[in-house]
Amino acid sequence: MNYNEKSDVTNPELISILPTHPPFGGGAGGATIHTIVPYTDRQLAVFTTEGERPFTLDPNRGGPFEPAIGHVGIKGAQQPLNVVGITSIQDPANPVLISTIPKPVPPPGSIWGTDYSTLNGVHYPFGNHNIHQPSKLPVLDQGSERIYCAYFTAGFRCFDFSEPYTPKEIAAYCPPDPKKFNWQIEGGFKGPLTMCAEDIIVDRRGFIYMTNSQDGLHILKVTV
Repeated sequence: MNYNEKSDVTNPELISILPTHPPFGGGAGGATIHTIVPYTDRQLAVFTTEGERPFTLDPNRGGPFEPAIGHVGIKGAQQPLNVVGITSIQDPANPVLISTIPKPVPPPGSIWGTDYSTLNGVHYPFGNHNIHQPSKLPVLDQGSERIYCAYFTAGFRCFDFSEPYTPKEIAAYCPPDPKKFNWQIEGGFKGPLTMCAEDIIVDRRGFIYMTNSQDGLHILKVTV
């Protein structure tokens, strides 16, 4: 995670770096850093590494990871931990990771059983995809105490980080697993048939718009 001074946008200055990879992210997952949202009024920043869409990964291919999506071998491979991390930026020259949000658990009846990281003996790169980014737009939710996540196979998750050292999950929503893949990529899918939350945004009224890769848009609201 890089911290930059950009009072002169034509010449941004690197102030500090908080190393996150290794140990977090990578493997068969996506970006080692996917999203960073600053909460400057609280002197905090939230960053995410990226998991992956497990149905795009072929668990029966062995050997080194390959870059072509849909053809990545993961059988028998350990996966690095993906996180949503809360950092203190009180001292911009020395950002500090102070906590990570708790790992979600599957709902009853999920094909994942009790752990999103493993299915049928295969270790999948479980993790978040996208979090709500206020972007200082007045039409969007500008709250600074909740993290709204599109958490790939864990669906929608909402975390309260009003106490930044002890973030807590306060709401969750998981669409049902699809009966079939509703869209394909070249070569088809090799991994598990599972729902997968992709992107999320929250408007100023508190309505949450979440896309699920196999059945489109879900509109939600947290009532707690």
